[in-house]
Amino acid sequence: MKTNWRLIKYSNNIFIRIEFTNPLNIEEVKVTFHGQSDVVNEMTETYNSRCDDFQDSNTFIYDKLLNIFDIPFFPATEQDEINCSICLSYRCEENRVPVVCCDNMKCDSMYHQLS
Repeated sequence: MKTNWRLIKYSNNIFIRIEFTNPLNIEEVKVTFHGQSDVVNEMTETYNSRCDDFQDSNTFIYDKLLNIFDIPFFPATEQDEINCSICLSYRCEENRVPVVCCDNMKCDSMYHQLS
């Protein structure tokens, strides 16, 4: 089964989900953020306010996101993987990674999202 979305790790407890809504036009994407509510709200606000600044059709969505958030790359490496605080593994049986984060800013526990 093919998927029409990708998950990008932004930080240890924030993920960006990119869903391609029209397979014939890669510019039509839905971007959502997953993690601590305060950070997600801030990132959503930044994305919404700066998204129109980067509508050049020659730029891939990955590069647009780097420009919107003013970062050189997405810092995702194997050593940064945080295991689920319930099952204690990074990938669950459905091959998903933990994207749900505790909303307490003093806690950085991550969990797999329930279907």
